[in-house]
Amino acid sequence: MNDAKLLVNFPAANVRLLYEDWSWLVNQADLDRPIAMTTFGDLFFKKQDGHVYLLDTLEGTVIDFANDENELQNKLNHMENQEQYLFSSLVKTLQEKGLALKENELYIFKVHPIVGGEAISDNVEAMSMRVVISLLGQLHRHAAQR
Repeated sequence: MNDAKLLVNFPAANVRLLYEDWSWLVNQADLDRPIAMTTFGDLFFKKQDGHVYLLDTLEGTVIDFANDENELQNKLNHMENQEQYLFSSLVKTLQEKGLALKENELYIFKVHPIVGGEAISDNVEAMSMRVVISLLGQLHRHAAQR
């Protein structure tokens, strides 16, 4: 991966609690094997079938991302995938501007792209991990019900 910090530490034991506002989209039991979290709160997790899935908080979707953890690592080693799934250029810009994440923080779009915001550094701030994940789950749930 590039020199920007693209993944964050997270309380693996509390992932179900963190993502409880996403229960409309993902079975909470599937979150028992979390693997990695991006700086924007996307979660890579392993299901019973051994596949690695991505809960995408920008799109409000869950996708089958990789057959296993080795394939996940191989995919995330490619710059194109880092850009698409980890926002590598945006994260690098944010970190260069001095907006580094503190412990238990994530980046969030001030105006989320789902409601017309742009995926640019001036539209990003750092906020509590719990708040970010909860807000995005509620936002996407509301949008899905429309």
